Amino acid sequence: MNKKYIPGVIVVEGKHDASKLANLYETVFVITNGYEIPSKEISFLKALKSDTSIIVLTDKDEAGEEIRKKVNNVRPNCINIEIEAPKSSKKKGVAECDIKDIEKALDKYVVKPTKHDEYDLYELGLIGNESSKKNREIISNKFNLGLINKSNMIKRLILLNIKKEELIKELEQCNK
Repeated sequence: MNKKYIPGVIVVEGKHDASKLANLYETVFVITNGYEIPSKEISFLKALKSDTSIIVLTDKDEAGEEIRKKVNNVRPNCINIEIEAPKSSKKKGVAECDIKDIEKALDKYVVKPTKHDEYDLYELGLIGNESSKKNREIISNKFNLGLINKSNMIKRLILLNIKKEELIKELEQCNK
């Protein structure tokens, strides 16, 4: 199944929400873990260019409303979408929503992906050796990538338009 590409960021409440959406869409996800938005993720949202699209996709409840307020305080002009799980569902989160309802809410933001710089994380020393974790942390802190793992690091580097040369320079300075 080919995933649909949504440029920018989708903010969701939990990892199950992000997991369900990641099966359908190629994009960058920020997970709030309920009411709280981790400070590193706030820094990442602040680091985004002003024209970067941020979609806040939350449940129709008090927690969802609180998250939308917090994200919109950090980055005004977000696209705010409330979505409701079927009444028959015990839980009421995005993860429990019907795929057709999710697509109805998000497909209007789908575009054709553009080609970006290639990042070889192994070549850069960001995976595959003893100092990789430390190097990823250095890069994450320097460029406000937020809470990253190996798989979402590249997406965030692309989104922030960070060039391979900038990464090499930073790593060289830190590893002297």
